[in-house]
Amino acid sequence: MNFIKRATISIKRRPVKTLILLLLIFILGSVIAGAISVTRAIANTDTNLRRGMRPIVTIDLDEAAIMAEYQASGNWNIDLVSLDTIRAIGNLSYVAYFDYSIMAEVNSRLSNWTPDGQSGGVIVTDPDGNELEQLNWFNLQGSSNNEPMIMREGLIELVEGSLFNENHLNQATDIHPAIISSALAEINNLTIGSLFTMEETVRRPSPGGEWDPEFFHSEESIFASAIYEFEVIGMFEPIPLEAATDDWRERERIRDLNNRILTLNHTAEIVQGFTIQTRIDLHEAYGDDWGDLGFDPENWDYIAQTILILHDPLYLEDFRVAAEAMLPNVWMVSDLLNTFSGISSSMETLQGIADWIFIVSVGATLLILSLLITLFLKDRRYEMGIYLALGEKKSKIISQILIETVTTALIGITLAVFMGHFVSSTMSQNMMRNELSQMTHERDMGGMVAIGGWSSLEEMGLARNLTSDEMMDAFDVSLDIQTIGIFYAVGLSAVIVSTIIPVLYIVALKPKKVLM
Repeated sequence: MNFIKRATISIKRRPVKTLILLLLIFILGSVIAGAISVTRAIANTDTNLRRGMRPIVTIDLDEAAIMAEYQASGNWNIDLVSLDTIRAIGNLSYVAYFDYSIMAEVNSRLSNWTPDGQSGGVIVTDPDGNELEQLNWFNLQGSSNNEPMIMREGLIELVEGSLFNENHLNQATDIHPAIISSALAEINNLTIGSLFTMEETVRRPSPGGEWDPEFFHSEESIFASAIYEFEVIGMFEPIPLEAATDDWRERERIRDLNNRILTLNHTAEIVQGFTIQTRIDLHEAYGDDWGDLGFDPENWDYIAQTILILHDPLYLEDFRVAAEAMLPNVWMVSDLLNTFSGISSSMETLQGIADWIFIVSVGATLLILSLLITLFLKDRRYEMGIYLALGEKKSKIISQILIETVTTALIGITLAVFMGHFVSSTMSQNMMRNELSQMTHERDMGGMVAIGGWSSLEEMGLARNLTSDEMMDAFDVSLDIQTIGIFYAVGLSAVIVSTIIPVLYIVALKPKKVLM
């Protein structure tokens, strides 16, 4: 009688022991299956979230690195990202499209747009306190293309006039082109073709370091000044974000866009270059009386806001490694993963629980099955001793026992994979839904705790926060072939190891010793 037939007969003749082994494998297997199911669900959800997000990134300051640098050196000097570095990063194979925008701040006698119609700004007075004029600050945003990146990315739409043309791009005009919001144009009585000026006046510190309003408002205080003339060539309107989770953020974003003046990078270079060079000159002339410069005067470049669109969201980590290797130490790649911070924190908690359950359950399976099979084999030592005495090969005896346990295990594992998946998916979904609901409640109550955080891309308006329902829709707890394959591999491996250890011990003995 061959060993396969002996294994079949043994299973039939020992139904109670077979059933005990089956139930034990089913129970332990269900726990292992649940842990594997949760782990795979988290991996699938992460992939779903990444594939569903816009593959858009920017280059941002790393606040933790800046603080570490300050603690180490005692200063705030920051190595700026050069335009050459930005272009090199934009030419990486992961990038489908990129644009950079040189930013500058400048003031004007134009009125700011505000939701309540009350324009803020700096009121300039004479030494006697009489109001002379009001200057308002505006953000000047350059573009390296004829279509500004915030328009290309759907944050604003052109409603009147035109985009930048070839003459503008070739710097063929003496007056700088500007695209402004229709709201800003309305309160300042500007139309297409209107001219307006922006200016910057830098003043010396008051003598002795004390604030002296009379000196500040005198001609003597002026250290440098520049006036820039612009022509309105187009008007835009901000596009409201869908499902904005925080009304105050959306209002602030609209206010910022309505007061933003779009121009070309070479114009922004002129404005920003004047600002930086003036700061350097002031620092050289007055040193610490003026203040900390904040950057290396011998190694500075234009500060630009960079947007990069990747070919595929799954390229993000590879792109991050390649890009951050080219960036100075205090800079990093910022992406939209903050949008998923609510579900990410829940998944991390769930993953930690699943890892702990998996390790404990696999360890328990090996220990319990080994002891149980050892106990079963103790009753069969005479049978095995006879096989050895009759000259049966040890490998066939081992194979017989393996067939008996693996056959039973296959039935138990098949039942366990569905039971474990059902229980774990129900529990994990409920757990994540409760955590996300709690975070949403905290956000609604406090106004400052928001799913998704406050990221650089969100400040630009290029991201939106997901609702808890949208996050749960991405939580994939489906039972796929890969999950089933992993469970069968882990389960059968545990059963085989638990079986081989006691069997090897017995067959290693001489037949006489086994029969004693």
